[in-house]
Amino acid sequence: MLDTAYGELLTTYSLDAGWRPAVEVSARDSWDFYQRHPWVLQVSGAQALLGPHEFDLYEMPDAHPPRRRARVRPAQPARRHHAYTVQDALDTFEFGLQRLLDGIEAFIESRSL
Repeated sequence: MLDTAYGELLTTYSLDAGWRPAVEVSARDSWDFYQRHPWVLQVSGAQALLGPHEFDLYEMPDAHPPRRRARVRPAQPARRHHAYTVQDALDTFEFGLQRLLDGIEAFIESRSL
């Protein structure tokens, strides 16, 4: 299933307009991919995917001791928080992407002097 999902991602981008537009398109494609498949972020790439027998080992009763949830009682009434929207997340992503690319561009320029 993971391999099928990864098949949606492009692996090459045109550099005709330069490296920065190509990286922007790649980053936005990745953003869209993870919006469609948020579960992919929970799959570890550091280890093999668990087969049915290996998975059973982790599901043994002693493998995960029960956790107690601490009761937290607020000292003050809960405050109302700003509702974080999808547009807010996209704006934050775009802002961060541009700052990251600004830094890379500055680094590249400093190395070419």
